[in-house]
Amino acid sequence: MQVSPYAHDEPAVLSALSPPAVRLAMHSRDATEVTREEWRRTVELLTVAFNGGPGWTTATEDPIDHLVWKLVDFPGATRAFFGAAAGADDGALLGFAATLSRRWLLRGHPRLASDIVDAALHPSMQGRVLLELARGFQREIAAWPEADFAFGFASHPASLRNRRFQGRHDLHHPLDTHVRPLDLLRFVRGEPGRRTADGDGPSTTRAHIEATRRRARPTLARYLAWQGRITVQRLRNASVDVRPQSPFTIATQSCFDERVEDFLPCVSPSFDLIQYRDCGFLNWRYTDARAGAFVIRVAEEQGRMLGYAVLRTGHHLADIADLLVLPGRLDVAHALIADTLGLARKSGAAAVRSWMIREHPYETILADQGFVRVRTSTKPVFHARPGSDTEELAFLRDPSARIHLMLGDSDHV
Repeated sequence: MQVSPYAHDEPAVLSALSPPAVRLAMHSRDATEVTREEWRRTVELLTVAFNGGPGWTTATEDPIDHLVWKLVDFPGATRAFFGAAAGADDGALLGFAATLSRRWLLRGHPRLASDIVDAALHPSMQGRVLLELARGFQREIAAWPEADFAFGFASHPASLRNRRFQGRHDLHHPLDTHVRPLDLLRFVRGEPGRRTADGDGPSTTRAHIEATRRRARPTLARYLAWQGRITVQRLRNASVDVRPQSPFTIATQSCFDERVEDFLPCVSPSFDLIQYRDCGFLNWRYTDARAGAFVIRVAEEQGRMLGYAVLRTGHHLADIADLLVLPGRLDVAHALIADTLGLARKSGAAAVRSWMIREHPYETILADQGFVRVRTSTKPVFHARPGSDTEELAFLRDPSARIHLMLGDSDHV
């Protein structure tokens, strides 16, 4: 196990730094050109910056392999940004960011959006040095020409506050998190052996901020509160008529096949904004072991794909990473969600989580299956770049805009 050199004894080049004496060396390059040793140092920086690392460092067997999968093998353009003390010869990183160029369909038109999927600054950076490092990354990323606009998912309060300086285009409907408890008592008790929210390092992570704001409550109080939520949910939501329109079957697939290429063009026009999917992208996202443990479930009728769901398993909280069905086939969506609940229960998960844009057609299906909307700090961060067509993006504030966003569209799973 690699131990971060930052965790206890700070390198001399860091401990001796005092603003504004530090001179920063900034550089960026295609992620495919980054060496494995540089990825190792990046993981060390992420470990100390997030008091043990982001969630994916514990969700995968090898964090370095996960970074290589995400940033090197990504089916599109990628960029890695590094910040270090100028003249330092120990290779210590002070900052890191990584950007993907994701393909989206904007009212059917293909567009590229930059997405900052990882970013970290060393907690020893303070004052003007911190600002210089952060602004340096912003300049580098803004200069990257591979995108028509920027779109990602932010959860750290510092990232959300920074949006006031960006030419943002807020989505009219919020992105909600829905949770369906399977074993309520075990769910409210939390995951055994999980890393504590505050960690033991100097960083202020999102989990730490939320933990300090939230008053701890006894398990019984949380249990009763959730029982109340579930009861209110049942009373508020009328049952949805989801009788099957035609017979179909649901089965596990090891990967997506050529049928998805006929399926996706029928589904994508139903949404004004949806991340572009094809067979290659979906297999990169959900069938590589370095990405995590996913199960692909496909609904079909006489060999024709009607829809699919992807479930991430192996955790206290399972996740519906992706869900798509043919237009008008809410019966298929209902069956796929029920199917994922059964799989999650068999895998030992205490609850299932899903993202869904409010007023999405699938939202009523989640409610009918017992999902409860919960408070979340994750928000879509959508903003224009210098060359963006702001008129083309303006419709996203329209309440009638049809937007499809799932957990698998981010790197949160």
